[in-house]
Amino acid sequence: MRYFVADPRAVTMDDLRAAFQSVDAKYDLLCEGSIGELLFDGGLYGQVEFNIPGDGLFDAEIQEHVENAQYQGTGQVDRVVDLLRSAKATVCVQVLNQGRDSDSTLARIAPLWEWLFLNRLGLLHAGGEGYYDEDNLIVEAD
Repeated sequence: MRYFVADPRAVTMDDLRAAFQSVDAKYDLLCEGSIGELLFDGGLYGQVEFNIPGDGLFDAEIQEHVENAQYQGTGQVDRVVDLLRSAKATVCVQVLNQGRDSDSTLARIAPLWEWLFLNRLGLLHAGGEGYYDEDNLIVEAD
């Protein structure tokens, strides 16, 4: 899963750690550079990574998502493409179920998306589903 940030304000690991801990003090985000491990009560729930222009991944990732939205998506494709092209960063999460059911793992990660939607302009991409704004699926993946 990834959030495409099109807001001029940067997002930092400290921002995300504070957002999680405002929900529950059992959250922690252990960071090393642009990569962090999301923990809840000592259990690992995901790996969080930032990508920005010029880091070697960002530009290729944006291009791939633009092409996928244009050629495989249905719905508000132009809106998604415009936002992708104006993205300043991506916040990517590799979801780690660690033997838990997917729903409970995703529920532990949900505060991240909630904070981003409230605080930074952008879109959420869920693999196999499509692109979401804060309220709805706006481009469905084929």
